[in-house]
Amino acid sequence: MTEKDQIVKMFTIAVVVFLVVIFFTIPGISEVMGYYFCDNVEGIRSPMLKDDNTVKVRFDSVISVFDIQSMYYMKNFSENYYLLRVGEDEYIYVRIPTADINFWKGVTLYKDPSEAAEYNGEKKYALIGKIKRFSAEDKERLLDSVNSGALQEYDRIINEKMTDPDIYVDVINIKKDLILLSVETVFLLILAWAFIKSFNRYKELKTEE
Repeated sequence: MTEKDQIVKMFTIAVVVFLVVIFFTIPGISEVMGYYFCDNVEGIRSPMLKDDNTVKVRFDSVISVFDIQSMYYMKNFSENYYLLRVGEDEYIYVRIPTADINFWKGVTLYKDPSEAAEYNGEKKYALIGKIKRFSAEDKERLLDSVNSGALQEYDRIINEKMTDPDIYVDVINIKKDLILLSVETVFLLILAWAFIKSFNRYKELKTEE
């Protein structure tokens, strides 16, 4: 390759690095850093429970909404939805990124809401997610299905005194974001190596003149 070819190659690599850093790496780092410095939520009255806000929710146990199931619930929703017990008679809806119940491995998980109501554990668990809002249709379906399934064992587990039925926490898969960031870092290192190699070749060509 000629000197001109090497210059074009270095310029192309530099442009690609610039675009990756500006549009992927910097936003990715900012996003991940935001996870570790997000707002804490201790109860359902927290002012941090606002749309699209990234929060860390502390809870003592989880109720499997799917296991309070009714046919109506099974038809319209999935195993991704659960209830976090954030305090005595206080619950927050949460949506996890996988329907695999093993997501809650090591966490106190209840299938019977009356058992969760009697639990007096400490808030030893936490998760990070974004606050999302149910559509009016989804809210109605979920309220109807959960209350109809739990009514005989618990005094209407979902109401405005116990939770905000309009919102849920959409759990963020931090590991996935960290993996993507790692892949971007490796890609940038490869580009840096290619740039250095091309630059060295350019110097060799200049020396040969």
